[in-house]
Amino acid sequence: MPHSIRRAHRRPLAPLVLLALTSCDSGINLRAGETLHPTPENAPSGNAALITTGSEPPGLSTEALARWREARDLLLGAPVALALGTSSEEGPELFGRIGDAAFDLDGNLVVLDPLGYEVRTFAPDGQHLGSFGQEGEGPMDFASEPQSLAVLPDGSLLVGMRPAMKSFALVAGAYEYRDLIPVFARDMCVTTAGRLFITVHDSQDTDRVLHEVDQAGDSVTLSFGHGYLDEDWLVRNQLSDGTVGCMDEPMLVLFAFDEHPILRAHRPGDDDPVWSAALADYVQPHYAASASSVRMAGAHGEVTDKPHVLGGRHIVWQTYYRRMFSERIRTYLIDAATGRGALISEDFPRVMRVAPRRIVVAWNDPYPRIEVRDLVPPA
Repeated sequence: MPHSIRRAHRRPLAPLVLLALTSCDSGINLRAGETLHPTPENAPSGNAALITTGSEPPGLSTEALARWREARDLLLGAPVALALGTSSEEGPELFGRIGDAAFDLDGNLVVLDPLGYEVRTFAPDGQHLGSFGQEGEGPMDFASEPQSLAVLPDGSLLVGMRPAMKSFALVAGAYEYRDLIPVFARDMCVTTAGRLFITVHDSQDTDRVLHEVDQAGDSVTLSFGHGYLDEDWLVRNQLSDGTVGCMDEPMLVLFAFDEHPILRAHRPGDDDPVWSAALADYVQPHYAASASSVRMAGAHGEVTDKPHVLGGRHIVWQTYYRRMFSERIRTYLIDAATGRGALISEDFPRVMRVAPRRIVVAWNDPYPRIEVRDLVPPA
């Protein structure tokens, strides 16, 4: 039966403790009664597809490898069509943070600024068309930090927050409040047919991480895909965070763990993935769990970002590794049929959205700025 789904309250992490490295395999000092995570049962399976740091993915057919190379060159060579962002001037191009972006049905760029609790729309030439939102309880406002965007086939806009989603109808070129959808929506994706999927660990009911939302009924109608495996619900809940992406042909839902080097492709409703893929070189964050808490157990770690579908046949996936004052962003291109992929860049900006003919990339350092780039095939 349809059911509403809300995120179980997470106990706050204890303050980060810098631990002295030991000679043990984990390099982590555990306190009495603590277990180190991730556990071996959550490691990538032996038959997981490999995403390598080599120049090209292993194991692809000659035809698939040729298509992969074309997609790589198309992505890396995409020219800039629009650039927005300033560090010194007031106005709509002064962002607090670039949180998400999407294109509306007219090709305008919709940008989410979570720091300002605001949504801004720009025409393809950069003209500011309008903004809405602030922190608050009003129909056009957001009671908690907005985290994700999606445009539905009818042109309406969804904005996801931790406790719920809000939908806004496009009327005479401006957005108007339409509805509150009382389901958690940290991340979401929408198919071209309008099917809406979200990711949240439903520890109180199904123990699944992927869910389809019935927008009319304001409820979850389908849940599938296991999260982090452990007997302790707190560990499962905290380490099952991830992001979601949608493929249309074939219909697949992608799930990427935030802090675990695994990407999975599921048919809607199937717990077992069509394929799982694992990063070959990854700085695994570690956690120490006891009966009452989960704490970070190490100074460094890599996090993954949202998987984006490129041209229906490939997936763009990125990781971020921060250490002191440096940041490393790695961009991988993955064959969507097999999960095999390879590193294509260590200096590409963060990918926010991939559309059939355009991509959106962004930086938040040294100041927030965003670009639209055209996916132009070679002449």
